[in-house]
Order: sequence, then C-alpha cells, then structure tokens
Amino acid sequence: MVSNIMNEVFQTNSPWMTFLIVINLIPCLYPILGAMFWFFGALSYMTFRHEEELPAKTVLKKEPFITIMIPAHNEEVVIQSTY
Repeated sequence: MVSNIMNEVFQTNSPWMTFLIVINLIPCLYPILGAMFWFFGALSYMTFRHEEELPAKTVLKKEPFITIMIPAHNEEVVIQSTY
C-alpha cells in the first residue's frame, strides 16, 4: 500500500500534487512509526535491563496506615448496599 502511494508520488508531474501527497503521508505514518518505536523500545528495555538496576525488595516492619476516600455526594444507600 505504501509502495503504491510512493510510486504515485514519484510519477506525478505536478510538484504541488507531490507536496500534498507527502504532507498527507506524514500524519498517516506518524502514529504507526511512533507505535513501532515505543514497542521496540519497551522490548529492548525488558530484554537488556540488568537485575542490579532493579531496586531490592524490602520487607516493611509495619504496614503504613492508608485511608481511601471516595468522593460521593448523597450516595450513602448505594455505598452501604455494596458493603
């Protein structure tokens, strides 16, 4: 598909048409190429990272106190029925 478009670009006689086709190719190919770079970057990171780069797992003596707050206005009945 891309090769057909590129053949059309180089076979047009009008420089204006060539310019328009190239400008239209940029937004079409940018997400595809960007996704490929992200994918291969993540793949190479997972493959080539070293174990010493990872932080050591620490065991806590005491777990911290955590409060979870749910913003809900006039939802007492619904929240109470899910408990």
